[in-house]
Amino acid sequence: MKKTTISQNDAETIMIALDQVSQTIDVMTIVIDRLKLRVNASLNGNTQTEQVHSEKAPAASQLTLSLKSDAIH
Repeated sequence: MKKTTISQNDAETIMIALDQVSQTIDVMTIVIDRLKLRVNASLNGNTQTEQVHSEKAPAASQLTLSLKSDAIH
């Protein structure tokens, strides 16, 4: 297997991209969980909109703000 070298700038860019992907996955997981709860509530005949509180909810707003403010490389 050929050994390759990555410059410092490339490594930093890769780490930033991986961090952004990780944050996006976290946010999408929360969105999917909320959608599942709503669909499940609809299937059970619950017509009232439920306020969903999860342990990840505060992190979701922080992640969303972070994703909006970070530059995409």
